[in-house]
Amino acid sequence: MRAIIVGYGLAGQVFHAPLLRAAGFEVTAIVARDAQRRAHAAADFPHALLCDDLTQALSQSAAELVVLASPTATHAPLGIEALEAGRHVVIDKPFAVNQAEADALIEAAQRAEKLLIPFQNRRWDADFLTLKTLMDEQKLGPIMRYEARFDRFNPIVKDRWREHNIEGGGLLYDLGPHLVDQALQLFGAPEWVFCTQLMQRDNAQTDDGFELILGSSRTDYPYVALGASMFSPDGIQAAPRFKVNGRQATWLKHGFDPQETRLRSGVIPTQDDWCSEVDEARGFLIDGTTGEVSRTAAGIGQWPVFYKHVRAAMLGEARAPVLATQARWTCAVIDAARESARNGQRVYLT
Repeated sequence: MRAIIVGYGLAGQVFHAPLLRAAGFEVTAIVARDAQRRAHAAADFPHALLCDDLTQALSQSAAELVVLASPTATHAPLGIEALEAGRHVVIDKPFAVNQAEADALIEAAQRAEKLLIPFQNRRWDADFLTLKTLMDEQKLGPIMRYEARFDRFNPIVKDRWREHNIEGGGLLYDLGPHLVDQALQLFGAPEWVFCTQLMQRDNAQTDDGFELILGSSRTDYPYVALGASMFSPDGIQAAPRFKVNGRQATWLKHGFDPQETRLRSGVIPTQDDWCSEVDEARGFLIDGTTGEVSRTAAGIGQWPVFYKHVRAAMLGEARAPVLATQARWTCAVIDAARESARNGQRVYLT
């Protein structure tokens, strides 16, 4: 199967290109305007067409799949253009700028009778898969409090679109969709959202930190706290990536999934379960009654599963790995979070 990649920055080059290769896709066209990115694309895919825009790529390539790794504000118009041209579409996070754009994309996919698949690779993070296993095996008991964070030490503002004051820019749009999607997978949709957005770095143009709470009156819905900061070093001294309190036990996990580092180094996955955590990165399971501490097994990252499932869905052999309706819920939560940050109050989802 053939694919067009739109955008060849970090997302297009480091994430989508190698994962498409791992799933057996042929990249036949790449849309990139920046000279350096075009040079990288030509080096990585010497036989692919280099195009200035999606319209040109659609007219010159018969690829069945269009992968949007472009700035957030372009996702809805480019996605609709690709769907109306009869192509299946994968859209990197965030799926759309808001819920209204997500609805427009879903309607376009329904009219075209084509697949519209959000890219949520972190459903296959090593640590998230470990947590799901612990919960499935009831090692923690009913979850009472769930904390998940993406904290880094990056105090210098970079000149890139994600850090500009533009539609779809900022850390809530960048990392929020990962954290929200994982929480929705575990606990379902919340009833309300409360959010604080921060601008803490010198010369910051948009939010570079956030604290987000998801809540519900359901008795089985835990306290969910999500956040990200640019002023927290990684490692055992930092805030945990996950802190999950259950009635029986607590799970603590530090550090990030190792797959991004491997992809940045140029490794092309050769199997689905391709990247194990190092021994030191294993989580801590703390028995709530006895206080006994044990280490959970090293998690195994499985990002290549995503495009393998996309391929199967295109062949009619499986359901899409991520549903557009699920991304719509993530957009709704982000919309509510931004409103909450503006007015300082809880915002209820409808």
